[in-house]
Amino acid sequence: HYRPGTILQPIQAKVTADKKAQTLKIFLESRSANQKNSVVTISRRGERFVINSAPFVYETQQAMSAGLVDKSLIESAKAVGVPSEIAEKIPLAFERAINNGLDISKGDDFRVIYERQFLEGDFVRNGKILAVSVTHQGKTYESFWADDGTRNGGFYSLDGTSNRTTFIRVPVEGARVTSSFMPMRRHPVTGVLRPHQGTDFGAPRGNKIFAAADGVISRRSFDKRGFGNYLMIKHDDSRTTLYGHMSEIAVTQGQAVTQGQTIGYVGSTGNSTGNHCHFEMLRNGVLFSAYTLFPGM
Repeated sequence: HYRPGTILQPIQAKVTADKKAQTLKIFLESRSANQKNSVVTISRRGERFVINSAPFVYETQQAMSAGLVDKSLIESAKAVGVPSEIAEKIPLAFERAINNGLDISKGDDFRVIYERQFLEGDFVRNGKILAVSVTHQGKTYESFWADDGTRNGGFYSLDGTSNRTTFIRVPVEGARVTSSFMPMRRHPVTGVLRPHQGTDFGAPRGNKIFAAADGVISRRSFDKRGFGNYLMIKHDDSRTTLYGHMSEIAVTQGQAVTQGQTIGYVGSTGNSTGNHCHFEMLRNGVLFSAYTLFPGM
């Protein structure tokens, strides 16, 4: 397991029959399209070690595994030989459907195709998931990886619909972060120490505030001692966002909205010291930092 945002560098080590280190290879993968992968090789030469560096390109093969779900999709995938780091990412291919009620359960069948990457015939690492299908109660769900202009790409159905729930990281026009999510801070109005469970985006009064993702306006209200004019958007069965201190609200309760749609305008209503939008993310009613709830945003 690793924390979101952690960069993992594959390494490969070889030892002699008498268990002495022979070579150690460190694979430095490029972080942008205009860079090349390079491998640093440390090799034994008698009692000395020499180091050299050279560019490399993976030799990529495809692997396929299939089976039936028993206790869970992830554990069932591992049971048929899918590597742990691949198995744990399979639900991401159906994130939107799962968040909207798809319950992959015992007896469902699954199939996953993923990459295995080699250098000079030696296995180095597993690559990305290329395709996943799950048949649940007679209906087959399919998801395919495609390059979408980001480093990680995305999962899509055959009609081009994204199978992941993506969110706009900064849902305010011309904004800057003026206060981050933190377990404890001194409130600028009351001076009291208390948690700040959201992100404040400072921007000029009247700048547009956007829906961070598709959803339905689940609350439209005014709180004089709190968020002033504020909205909540329900995005799926588990995730909701909140937008506070608006000068004006542009949508109505119960209205369906799309990602990027203007839902209101920056203001300083309620318990506020200046023009900004207070933005919160909730999963199953629990508040999270954007970087925790939506890693990689």
